[in-house]
Amino acid sequence: MHVVIRHYISDPAQWDRTVKNIMSMIEQHRLPNGFKPLEYLPSVDGRNADCVWEAESLGALQKFMDRETSGARNEYFEVNSEAAIGLPKSEELLQARAA
Repeated sequence: MHVVIRHYISDPAQWDRTVKNIMSMIEQHRLPNGFKPLEYLPSVDGRNADCVWEAESLGALQKFMDRETSGARNEYFEVNSEAAIGLPKSEELLQARAA
C-alpha cells in the first residue's frame, strides 16, 4: 500500500535533525522491513512536508514515524492507488522487487 504523511512542522531545527536521521537510516538500509520511502516534498517556507511511503501497514508506518519524528505533528492516510496518478502500479512494484 501507499501512505501519505503530512508533517506540520513546529520546530524547524528539530525537524531538520529528524530528516537527517531518517535519511541516514535510508542510506544505511536500516529501515524496518516493508518500508520504502518514495517521495519527500518539503514546503518552501519549511512549515509543512508531505511524504509518500510504500508500507505493508499504515499502523506500522505510523508507529515507526511517530517514534522517529520530532518537531512536527503527523497526519496519515492510505492512498487509493488505483485512482492515483504517478504511483507505480502493483504489477510494476512486483517486477521491481523481483529484479
